Amino acid sequence: LAWIFLFVFLLLYSFALCFLYGVAEYFPNVDAEIQEEFRLYYGSLSTCMLSLFMCISGGDDWANRLQPFRSLPSVYVWAFIFYIFFTVFGALNIVAAAFVETAAAVSRRDRDSMIEHQIKKQQHLADDIRDFFHAADPDGTGWLKRDELSKYLQDDKVKAAFSALDLDVSQAIDLFDLLDADDDSMITL
Repeated sequence: LAWIFLFVFLLLYSFALCFLYGVAEYFPNVDAEIQEEFRLYYGSLSTCMLSLFMCISGGDDWANRLQPFRSLPSVYVWAFIFYIFFTVFGALNIVAAAFVETAAAVSRRDRDSMIEHQIKKQQHLADDIRDFFHAADPDGTGWLKRDELSKYLQDDKVKAAFSALDLDVSQAIDLFDLLDADDDSMITL
């Protein structure tokens, strides 16, 4: 935001200097009403920059701020129109693109973070299943039998662990039956 502020400030500053030069050069040659408008809108560098900023930000219609320049040579009218065109269609679109790109980068980082979190969650779940399998296999053969699982599930601590995960102990037996594809009442990790 600071860099964008600096960019817009320098843009306003450079165009303000250009318009102030024209106002100062032709000020004595215009009538009193136009001189008053010049004083009001373009009387100093800061008021000129404010007027130019208001033209591009909706603070005032740019046609109102262009009106005093109609009494100057047409190069200033075209310079003002170029300023509006360049700023609105060029510079401010670059500013908007910078904000959009930053938001997209944050979104990508957030998406990557969510994916990483999901992967870690799956790894923790795999570790928990591995620990459960080893705890349920008392003889350490690497094969878990249906009766070993049933016996293991009778432990109150195991029931409490399943309850904490919002799982029913009977679901573990059903899962065992699904995993036992060859119906030999044994599964491996």
